[in-house]
Amino acid sequence: KNFRSAPEIVAFNNTIFPALVKTLPEHLQVIYDDIQQESTQSFAGYVESRFNKDFENSDQFQYVLDTVERALAKNYGLKDICILTRNNYQGAEIARFLTENKYKVISPDSLFIGKDLTVKFVVNLLSAIINPNSKNYKIKTLEHFSTLILKAEARAIIEKHAKAIDEDDIITILAGYGYSLKVPADFHNLYEFVEFLVSSFDLNLADNPFLQFLLEQVPLFEKRNNSNVRDFIDWYEERGHKTSIISPDGANAIQVMTIHKAKGLQFPVVICPFFDWKMDLNKQIAWIENETHKLPAFFVKMSKNLIETELSETYDVENGKFLLDHLNLLYVAFTRPEIALFICGKPAAKPSPAKLWLHDFFATTTLGNYENDIFKLGDFIENQRGAKEPAANFAISFHGKRMDKPVLSFKSAENWDIHELDEKRLFGTKVHFVLSQIETIDDLENVLAEA
Repeated sequence: KNFRSAPEIVAFNNTIFPALVKTLPEHLQVIYDDIQQESTQSFAGYVESRFNKDFENSDQFQYVLDTVERALAKNYGLKDICILTRNNYQGAEIARFLTENKYKVISPDSLFIGKDLTVKFVVNLLSAIINPNSKNYKIKTLEHFSTLILKAEARAIIEKHAKAIDEDDIITILAGYGYSLKVPADFHNLYEFVEFLVSSFDLNLADNPFLQFLLEQVPLFEKRNNSNVRDFIDWYEERGHKTSIISPDGANAIQVMTIHKAKGLQFPVVICPFFDWKMDLNKQIAWIENETHKLPAFFVKMSKNLIETELSETYDVENGKFLLDHLNLLYVAFTRPEIALFICGKPAAKPSPAKLWLHDFFATTTLGNYENDIFKLGDFIENQRGAKEPAANFAISFHGKRMDKPVLSFKSAENWDIHELDEKRLFGTKVHFVLSQIETIDDLENVLAEA
């Protein structure tokens, strides 16, 4: 039984995979023997595909955007939508496209803290402060300062301060805008210095998980290493900028991920673009063991040329496993949706899921309706559950009192209530008092009498 998907989704998968599995070697077909499922859900589902030889990348991007807007019009929320891709590069391209169209997106690439403008500003400001003669860091800091704080064109601000960039440090330059910055030596540790910079520019910490995550990384770095600002910046530039935030469950954003990462997950609406990736067996390498050869074991690159050699059986085995791997990817992708599944691709001449399997299946199946290269099964109806309201952010504020450099009092003994101290501490306190009052040997008798 299937407790996840609508009957239409289950019926689609019950039909397509028994058909596609026939393209595998016979000994591998048994893996999909138990593919048939029965849906336990009563809500309506929908499957749609578009495979056309003229379907270029730009058309597929537009199809994704149109599908997102259709889902939103049907009362689904952004977080109800997931876009599955073959690799991270495609995911990053789709995420960038949707972001340019003003949609919030969560993707593996978009979760890097180094992608965030505010984080870039803080890190470059740190670098500019400890490298006061570096024109590069000063320019980068002013660039992000212009965009983030001044809301002005960066080039104009940088040109305005061209002379100052040559002659002054960044603290002096920013002082002209009313900011009184300090150096790391004025603080107890690195975290307090970074916190001071964040609060000085009133950066929006509550609504910026990237900045929050950066601040979390600072004490972790100090615990594992030290409080040296240069060491922290070296770590950030080498590895830290690719540190990913942990996506909050309540984030109202479209999720973009690889098919591999989607295993075990489910979403109301799933969009599968670019299902026309190249299936290139020539990139596969097999390990061969043959004691009759002078070289008893060796690697061999898979190629159709092997069909006419003594390694033809090896080629057939590897080709079968190769096809099974790609079919498994389709299975994972097509079984993620709860309500609606959208698929698209270009069945070009190159071997691909679109060319090898999907285009022909949709064109010939008796399931659903197929017209003008568009397959439809079921109805994409209004979301009855309604889009969930995004979770409210927690209020975040800095502790009012910072340690900075601890203030030491050299007269604190005057405020001690020595009458409540035990005998040993009382004796020690008196000794310290006597020593503190004696300037010459002549003072000793009077001070002892006073003590």
